[in-house]
Amino acid sequence: MNKKITIKNVAKAADVSVATVSHVLNNYPDISEKTKRKVNQVIERLGYSPNIAARSLVYKKQKTIALILNEIDISKKVSLPAEVSLGVFDFCDEIAAQYVFYATTLKEQKEKSFKQFCQEHNITGAIVQGLKITDPYYEEIQSTDFPTVLIDLENKNPKIGSIGIDNRAAGMEITDFLIDNGHQQIGMINGSKYASVSLQRQLGYQDALIEHDIAVKEDFIEFADFSESLAYEKAKQLLSSHPEITAIFSASDLMALGVIKAAKELGRILPRDLSIFAFDNIAVSEFLSPSLSTVEQNMRGVAYRAAKLLDDIIDRNHENSWNIKSDYELVIRNSVINRFKTIN
Repeated sequence: MNKKITIKNVAKAADVSVATVSHVLNNYPDISEKTKRKVNQVIERLGYSPNIAARSLVYKKQKTIALILNEIDISKKVSLPAEVSLGVFDFCDEIAAQYVFYATTLKEQKEKSFKQFCQEHNITGAIVQGLKITDPYYEEIQSTDFPTVLIDLENKNPKIGSIGIDNRAAGMEITDFLIDNGHQQIGMINGSKYASVSLQRQLGYQDALIEHDIAVKEDFIEFADFSESLAYEKAKQLLSSHPEITAIFSASDLMALGVIKAAKELGRILPRDLSIFAFDNIAVSEFLSPSLSTVEQNMRGVAYRAAKLLDDIIDRNHENSWNIKSDYELVIRNSVINRFKTIN
């Protein structure tokens, strides 16, 4: 009696995963023509005959996990969206779930609800990043029962999950570091007034100033919407109006690039005349002159954990909390000078 040929036999002979064979059998669009031909040739050679009922059952049970990013800005200098996407893909590939990616805008959010969007695209669960607290999707997600995980967004909905670092603590730690290095006049180039991460980082900045009995000056804070060019303009205005500023906390590395350009145009020598501490640890940060002190969040790892958390929510594997704080690290480089030391 001949041994029954299984999908595992096909996968092994074709040197692909079982999930890939399943995708070929179900005509998924994410498989290349070359892989389809190879798998189909093995199926024909081995005489594999899939169980139609089992195929249907697998197809219905397979999860489709979506990453939804709002108003993403793709820049050669910033790899964060790619790192998030890779992290989600890593987990989906591990559990043989289908991974899809969507970008959304405020206009699209006004045209179609979050739940309607997910249902129309046959999404099992969604990972969402980049929403402003004024966005329609953010408001809807705060009361949704659709399996959802937020990255770097505050969450008050017990039915969904969230993951991200403690941005307030990180903002405080950065400002403490600047103060410990002799800086009293510290400006801040922040992101968006409507972004949760921006608000939390600003609170941390203010917490540190208050703890050290340093006055919080609202005119020392500018918002640049995480834009390099806008940060350049805002930093130039800030430093021209307040030449007493000796350090700037930039809420992103990309904005820090604009700050550096503005400072140099104003004749400031870095870090002697101006120290800078930023956020994100993008690839270029290490190679700037001076190299940029910044915060490392490991966004690929955060996104992987977000996908795992979403899988738990979908399967109702309950934990004590769906809200997870991930780790971060202050990466100290050369862009901050210790003013307690003699400067020649």
